Amino acid sequence: MRLSVVCLVLLALLISVLSLGCKRKAPTRPRGVPASAVWAGGADGGAFFTCTPSEKGEPNICTVYQDSTGEVYMEGNFVLKNEMRGATAGELMFVTADGDKIYLAHNLILIPVAGSRGRVGPPKPR
Repeated sequence: MRLSVVCLVLLALLISVLSLGCKRKAPTRPRGVPASAVWAGGADGGAFFTCTPSEKGEPNICTVYQDSTGEVYMEGNFVLKNEMRGATAGELMFVTADGDKIYLAHNLILIPVAGSRGRVGPPKPR
C-alpha cells in the first residue's frame, strides 16, 4: 500500500515537471508592442497577437509581433479558412503563426484576405 502511494506521488511529480517544459510564460513585452497584444507560444518561442473580433462576419484586422524584438511579423485583414468570415471574440484564442496563417484553438485558421499583406517581415527564426 505504501509503495503504491509513493509511486503515485512520483508519477504526479514527473507529470508536473514534464508539463512545465511544454509551455512557457510570456516574455517581457518588447517596446512598441501594445498592452492589448496577447502572447501565445511554447518552449521554442511565440508571438504577440492583436486582432479585432468580427461582429458581423467582417475580416479580422490583425497584427502579429515577434516576441523577442517587437517587430511586426504579419499584419492585414484575415478570415477563417473555408468559412471566409472573420473570427468572433470567442474564437480568437491564439496558438501560433507561421508567416502565412494565424492558428487558433479548435483547429481554426485565419488566412489573409486577397490583397492583404499577410507576412511583412522576414521568416520567424526557430
